[in-house]
Amino acid sequence: MFKEMELEFFRIFVAESRELIEEVELQLISTHEEAERTGVVDSTGINSVFRLFHTMKGSAGSLGLNNIASLTHKAETLLDLIRSGKTTFQSEHVDLLMSALDLTRGLLDLVDQNNSDKGKEEERLGIEKKLNDAIQEATGNTSAKNSSGAPSGQAQKKATKPAEVPSATAAPVGQTEKQLDASSKPLIEQFIEEASDILDRSEKILLELEKNPANPGSPIRELFRGMHSFKGNCGFLGLEALESLSHKAETVLEQLLDGQIEPIPEHLMTFLIVVDTLRQGIGNLATSGNGSFEGKDNVYGLLEQMSVSLTGLDKGPKKLGQILLEEGAVTPEQLVTALDKQQATIGEVLVDIGATDSKTIEKALEKQSEQAAKTPDKLPGIKRSDIRVDLIKLDKLVNLVGELVIAETMVTRNPDLRDLTLENFDRAVHHLRRVTSELQDVAMSVRMIPLSMTFQKLVRVVHDLSRKVKKKVKLTLLGEETEVDKTMTEQIADPLLHMVRNSVDHGLETTEERLKLGKPETGKITIEARYEGGEVWIIVSDDGRGLNRDKILAKATERGLVKGDSSHLTDDEVFSFIFEPGFSTSSSISEVSGRGVGMDVVRKNIEKLKGRISIRSRLGFGTSIYLQIPLTLAIIDGMLVKVGDSQYTIPLLSIRESVRPTAKSITITPEGEEIVRIREDMIPVIRLHKLHNKESRHTELHEGILVIVEDQGRKAAIFVDEIIGQQQTVIKGLSNFIS
Repeated sequence: MFKEMELEFFRIFVAESRELIEEVELQLISTHEEAERTGVVDSTGINSVFRLFHTMKGSAGSLGLNNIASLTHKAETLLDLIRSGKTTFQSEHVDLLMSALDLTRGLLDLVDQNNSDKGKEEERLGIEKKLNDAIQEATGNTSAKNSSGAPSGQAQKKATKPAEVPSATAAPVGQTEKQLDASSKPLIEQFIEEASDILDRSEKILLELEKNPANPGSPIRELFRGMHSFKGNCGFLGLEALESLSHKAETVLEQLLDGQIEPIPEHLMTFLIVVDTLRQGIGNLATSGNGSFEGKDNVYGLLEQMSVSLTGLDKGPKKLGQILLEEGAVTPEQLVTALDKQQATIGEVLVDIGATDSKTIEKALEKQSEQAAKTPDKLPGIKRSDIRVDLIKLDKLVNLVGELVIAETMVTRNPDLRDLTLENFDRAVHHLRRVTSELQDVAMSVRMIPLSMTFQKLVRVVHDLSRKVKKKVKLTLLGEETEVDKTMTEQIADPLLHMVRNSVDHGLETTEERLKLGKPETGKITIEARYEGGEVWIIVSDDGRGLNRDKILAKATERGLVKGDSSHLTDDEVFSFIFEPGFSTSSSISEVSGRGVGMDVVRKNIEKLKGRISIRSRLGFGTSIYLQIPLTLAIIDGMLVKVGDSQYTIPLLSIRESVRPTAKSITITPEGEEIVRIREDMIPVIRLHKLHNKESRHTELHEGILVIVEDQGRKAAIFVDEIIGQQQTVIKGLSNFIS
């Protein structure tokens, strides 16, 4: 049971840490860019980066992942020096912290595979040495500054001045909302969710332990880890009351681990009360913005009664033994003797051994009860807005919804029911269709995720590439909230990466070239996502040199891609040559690009998604690449048409209109091609029965129906016998044994 829980903890830690790393990278880059631009380090940004590293360190430490804990601790130390103003924030620091994040990703992969982060110790030690050097340099600079009073004049001009950074733990309880600004609210929400998970797991462990007290070591260790992580996160956010209580609980759990205290039912009940009290504090944090709770002294008293330690009696609420000691009613030796023999309450034992009398005990108990507050009966609830679901389960859900759509069609279009008038059945069919449609919408929306994470990964790519090729680049992300199917985000990641690399390396000019051309020295790359009909369009644009039509055409002619006269080719047709395998007009091959394989990969990946790609470019002004991909690949709305005895589905989004042409509107070209005139358009006709070798009921165009479809601006008229009606179609890959 507890082994399964431990594996679940590892799984959650890996998922959450990967999300944290994405967040750290973005915050780190934006904070450094802002510091370079203004000369002042944003305290909120650097504090946020520090907190994220601290969260990873605490969680890794509680799970015994020492490599990750050690690495993030070193990074956290360097960040602490930066945020406290003891060193300037340099680009070398950003590179070093990025290297630490990259290694952490690798260590998380190990945890994912082996439930351990062992295996990259040499690499970790190498990065930690560099971090240590940066830390020593920072502390060395600090002492030099302190001894001289200020840095030298020239260095002072160049230095990026860190702003005043308030301590994360300085806020008193009750002022959390004031201390945490709007940018910290997502952190508070994340903390509330993590804290709720820890408390839920702790409660489950305690209840299991109560039923099965044998071998308590492992579950108590899990409790200790959870409480340690909870305490660290509370201290980090300045939630003093919650931190203090969880710290006390952690101390008592440590004594349980050491065997100084027995895990008897009364003690387990005490910890359940502690969990409820902490939950109350989290509930207050969620509703009123502070983590306060009632009955603090009472809960402390319960934990004190469990504790066997006589040290540190001056900390926390006073227990009975301490009160008696202060009043001189008993000696320390008598109290130790009483604790050794304690079976009933400590007061009864002290009376039994003759250390004091019952009246003195009663007075002390009255004094103790005055300090204790009652625990409230009702604790405020914590609303959770999300849960983690395995992607395999979502795939299965979508698959079953697809099967339901098929089953619904089999029932509603059953040939046995043709020409029958069944009023009740028709009503039931209508209800079934509505429920199926709503269920399909919900199932699809569950798999839909925003493009923000895919886009934000490119921030790091642009940052690293711009430094490598020594260009100033500003990346703008638009429409990050646009949602697509989860599988789509995975498959468009590589195409986007290739396009961005090309824009940085080939698209944008060097700083010197841009200044000569009268352009701003910082090049712009924009990635935009938006909905267009039933598709998602992703547009990658730059304001660089643009595509050279003549150069591309010459290269295409040289490679035999152009036959005969090329003057009739449109810009789109010429630009599409860059998607050919191995096609490149670059005169040199760099580490970044130039081999002509990137854009070929882009087109293949987009075609796998049933999507399209096109380019618009203007020489000297920049290039825009358009990716047009469907919202989802699972279920499409289609129009069912019939040709002879066969039925076909045409995607509804591709259909512009359906017409029955007149004989006058049909024209036959000298080459024998049929063309239909629809208003001002001359549209080529495709006879579906000829295309698929079928017997058609109609041979004359004016006898059948023409379905006008459009794709990438090109139109065609598909000749069919009749239109049956609209129908949802499930798209599935063929089984492996068929291939």
